[in-house]
Amino acid sequence: MRANKKTIHKDERKFIYAYHTQPDTMLHEFGTNAHCITEMIKNYNSQLEALVEGLCDTLFLVTADHGMTDIVMKRVEDYPKINNALLRHICLEPRCCSLYVKDKYVAGFPKIFNETFPDKFVLFTHNEFLQSGLLGEGLQHPKIKDFVGDYVAVAISDIAIWYKNINGEFTNFKGTHAGLSNEELTVPLITIEKHAI
Repeated sequence: MRANKKTIHKDERKFIYAYHTQPDTMLHEFGTNAHCITEMIKNYNSQLEALVEGLCDTLFLVTADHGMTDIVMKRVEDYPKINNALLRHICLEPRCCSLYVKDKYVAGFPKIFNETFPDKFVLFTHNEFLQSGLLGEGLQHPKIKDFVGDYVAVAISDIAIWYKNINGEFTNFKGTHAGLSNEELTVPLITIEKHAI
């Protein structure tokens, strides 16, 4: 914030964009209801109030790049019917899973997946996902089809699925994002306007 203060006080019109990695990192580790998260937000709020108080003729827009929800992590390895059907590892996100499926399982994969996780995910085909609007509107990047698997599973419950790492360890996130819950889709926009003196 020190560098921003120098820039802010220059006598010229300017647009300043500042991003903070928290509370995202700690929300993954501790979840949305942890006391340390509440205290962190209070601290950031106090810092923002002090910054706003020291300025005039400034419009602040405070927002987030996504929402967050508490989740239950599941290991893909614990679901052999799904794991064996996959051509390669799931990619994208634990709550928005791009699934590349072996040819012999492609037709029957929706049944396997939905029986394993009933009412936990919306399972899109490759084309359904591209046409869903979930990636936004406008011209699609020419490589986008390479990143969208045969199916994409997007969470509508508290479940997320991922793998153990190369050491056999499992990251048991308490909170995350990229699903379709209201908590993940709701992003705040706070405006604070300080008028010229």
